[in-house]
Amino acid sequence: MTWYEKSLENNPNNAEAHNNMGIILSILGAHEAAIQHFDEAKIINPELPQPEEVVADAGYGFKEVYEYLEDRHINAYVQYPSSHAEKSGESKYRFHYSRFVYDEENDEFICPLGQRLSFIEERERMTKSGFMGHVRDYRCFSCGECPHKEACTKSSEGRKLTVNMNLRRHQQKARSNLEGTYGEGLRKRRGHEIETVFGEWKHNLKFRRFQLRGLDKVRAELILHSLAYNMRKIMKICRSFPTSLCHSFAHLYRILKIKSALIISFSLYLNCSLDYG
Repeated sequence: MTWYEKSLENNPNNAEAHNNMGIILSILGAHEAAIQHFDEAKIINPELPQPEEVVADAGYGFKEVYEYLEDRHINAYVQYPSSHAEKSGESKYRFHYSRFVYDEENDEFICPLGQRLSFIEERERMTKSGFMGHVRDYRCFSCGECPHKEACTKSSEGRKLTVNMNLRRHQQKARSNLEGTYGEGLRKRRGHEIETVFGEWKHNLKFRRFQLRGLDKVRAELILHSLAYNMRKIMKICRSFPTSLCHSFAHLYRILKIKSALIISFSLYLNCSLDYG
């Protein structure tokens, strides 16, 4: 069963947001879309080799992604939403659940002030993406005597933690990968190889949405914007080019950036076939 089929089985409402190729356009979150892209890339190009490692930010650090990568023996250098809270020295994170230490021998969690949270029950809980997972509930019964209770919990019964132990294991593995020298190098590469491009397109080139509709037209528009971006980089790097050549690049860049939609529409009107690789 594919990710798409499993998603529809668990949440039939997702069906209203897909096109005729089974691509969910708006319902899926970032972490769900990541798995979908992996599956569809393999369908589109079966010869595509499987990556040995995946690098992503905290928007993708969820159990479904970690398990998907683990099942395929792909190393996950993926941050998770609480990674910032774990390292931050801000007072608002003092009693964040990531600061609670797990005592495996006694199956208890210990809060930053040394109070213990005892196991209550294990149950199933459905995630927002429609997948069932086992979680364990822990509660502290000594919060009433703690002077920092108001900063930790508003519950009259005491602080409660709901923990997915499998996700916790994945997070510990991801933390170990990211804190190593190799993982740190991958994170830095991702910053200037990926995020810089997005920032350049959205902020400097004002490219925030596609002007056309349909996969073929959007793909063609993306290619033209990519050409414009690469030519802009060439003009910045190769300052030793002759002035006339720089002017030619600048002229082509303006055409590709400003008139891209017209070029695509005209090409389609003439039934010009574009090779998208």
